[in-house]
Amino acid sequence: HLFSQKNNHTTEWNFKGLVFSSGDDLNLASGFSYNILAKTGDVISHKGDLFGYCCDFTHFIEIAPKLGLLWVNHEYVVDNLLHGGPVKNKDKNRAMVDLERSMVGASVIEIYQDKFGWKLDSSSRKSFRIDATTEMPLVGPIAGKAVGTFANCSGGSTPWGTVLSCEENVRGFY
Repeated sequence: HLFSQKNNHTTEWNFKGLVFSSGDDLNLASGFSYNILAKTGDVISHKGDLFGYCCDFTHFIEIAPKLGLLWVNHEYVVDNLLHGGPVKNKDKNRAMVDLERSMVGASVIEIYQDKFGWKLDSSSRKSFRIDATTEMPLVGPIAGKAVGTFANCSGGSTPWGTVLSCEENVRGFY
């Protein structure tokens, strides 16, 4: 157990803290472990959808024991990493802009747990991407179509199991 509840108010953490590090490594407290589920550009579905860039809000939706969907927001791109060096907006060509538009939004990936940990099912028929070019239907009084989502930062989930994703800083994209 990593923590225990005392008198319904105080949480006691039962692990030793980390020492400050300026290194570019993942440091975990004793007893913790990790495994990488997906990284930018990984295939996430049977259609060949690719995992997006700069992950932010995530939410797990259990389908069955040891099986679920993971919603991951993709907030922005880092030009110098995505394009192999710094590029000014005025110098971007259509292919560069299209690549950026395809890497933001959100990914829904199917993951499962085996004896080695959680893994991505890259052949999933449930996984998909929503990006800055995805056409989405709107219903109700605002019926019609919307195109795309990007700058997806924060999010949340509802009691009935849907995911809410929030865009921010959209003015920086125009």
